[in-house]
Amino acid sequence: MKTKDKVLQEIFDNDPQGILDNKEMTSKEANNMLLVITNAIHTLEELGPDYAIWQNAKISYRTIFKIKKQLELIG
Repeated sequence: MKTKDKVLQEIFDNDPQGILDNKEMTSKEANNMLLVITNAIHTLEELGPDYAIWQNAKISYRTIFKIKKQLELIG
């Protein structure tokens, strides 16, 4: 099972376009960043409320779910 840190590191390692770096963005880059973030949240949500990963699993899982709902409003 992947840990939270491993998942986040994998997300940043798999950023060949560098869209997670700070710089002026075009609309396409912003959309790509939103896609990366959405995929990251989806991956974290798949981990579920696991106390081996999260200090407070139930609250962490609920927060990730809320973030996912808010991202749906953006994209």
